[in-house]
Amino acid sequence: MVTPLSSDDTDVSRWKVIYPAYIDKNKTISKGRLISTRHCIECPNVAEMAEICVQLGIPYKIECKRYPRDFMVLGRLRYKLFNKDGDAFNDEILTKKMLLIHMGQNIPKLKSRLSQINSSSSSSSSSSTGKGTGVAGKCKNKHKKK
Repeated sequence: MVTPLSSDDTDVSRWKVIYPAYIDKNKTISKGRLISTRHCIECPNVAEMAEICVQLGIPYKIECKRYPRDFMVLGRLRYKLFNKDGDAFNDEILTKKMLLIHMGQNIPKLKSRLSQINSSSSSSSSSSTGKGTGVAGKCKNKHKKK
């Protein structure tokens, strides 16, 4: 099973990066969306994207960075599709676009997303949708000046 890597495990600076804005249905292409809206979802977060990487067996690392076009959303995901020999970790996912489309199709099926939808529909008085969960707790005081 693939687990998130700690900062000491390996150098991830050469790994590819994806931001939640890449698959956000509410974004335009000029705001950072990279795939068609039919494959996108509303309000994705990095934790959900990481769950998809675990399902696919793709190594990943969550970083507390912001997307320049949407700096209010915290978090990005670094991932690696191929090992040192050039073999794919998952034979179905060979490009970044294939990974993004797979994420857009499978994030709505996640248990965390389904329970989020059920809880928001059962308690309509609640205004919180769970946006920003996952990375915010890890990065809360990281850049705080002393």
